[in-house]
Amino acid sequence: MKVFLSAISLAMVISTSALAASTSPWFVHIGTSTMVDSESEQQALINLESLGHQPEDYTFDLPSGGIQLDLGYTVSENWALTFGYMEFGKSTFIVDVDTAYADEAIGEINKALPRYGNGLTSSVIYSYPITPEFNISAEAGALLLESQYEINYEIGVNEQTNEPIMYSVTTSDTSLQWFAGAGVNYVYKSTSLGLYYRHYEIDRLGSQSVGVRLGYHF
Repeated sequence: MKVFLSAISLAMVISTSALAASTSPWFVHIGTSTMVDSESEQQALINLESLGHQPEDYTFDLPSGGIQLDLGYTVSENWALTFGYMEFGKSTFIVDVDTAYADEAIGEINKALPRYGNGLTSSVIYSYPITPEFNISAEAGALLLESQYEINYEIGVNEQTNEPIMYSVTTSDTSLQWFAGAGVNYVYKSTSLGLYYRHYEIDRLGSQSVGVRLGYHF
C-alpha cells in the first residue's frame, strides 16, 4: 500500500536589518523536509486489531522528500503570515492479514491507515532577532490535508506463473489538521536560509519533521 501525501506551509522569518532594507512586505519560501517520528504506525496496528485483524507482519516507511512552497506577508517587525502548498512525500505501509473478504478488509485497512498527504497551509509566525544576521522563530498553522491511498491487496496466486494476483483500489479524503513549529534562520540582505522543526497533529496523532528552507524577501 502506498500513501501519497503532502502538506506544509513554512514559516520563515525576516530579521530587523532585512526588514529595514526591504521596501516590500512580501516574501517567498521553498523548503524540503523529512519525517523523523510518528505515532501513526502503532495506531494503525491498534486500529487493525480493533477491527478483528491480527497482523502477522508489517512494514512502515515514514514519508520523506517533502516539499513546501509559501507566499508570506510581513505584518510587523516580528509578525508574519504565510499561505502555501505542501507535500509530505511518499509513505509505504505493508501489512500481512489473513481474511476471506477482500472488499471488507480493504475498507477496514483504509480506515486504519496512517493519514498524510498534500494540501494548502496557512500559518502565523513570530520571529525574534538574536543578532542582525540570525533570528529564531515560532509558528502555528492549519493544514487542509488531502490524503490519497493506493491499496494493493493480494487475493491469490497464479497457478501457472506462481505470481501473486493483486486487487487494487485508490481512495482519498480531505481533512483539516494543525501544526506548530520552531526554526533558526540566517539572513543575508534579501535572502535567508533556515533550519526548522515542525509538529503535526493529524487526527490527534503526533508526527515530527525536520527540514531546511530558503527564503527571498522582495
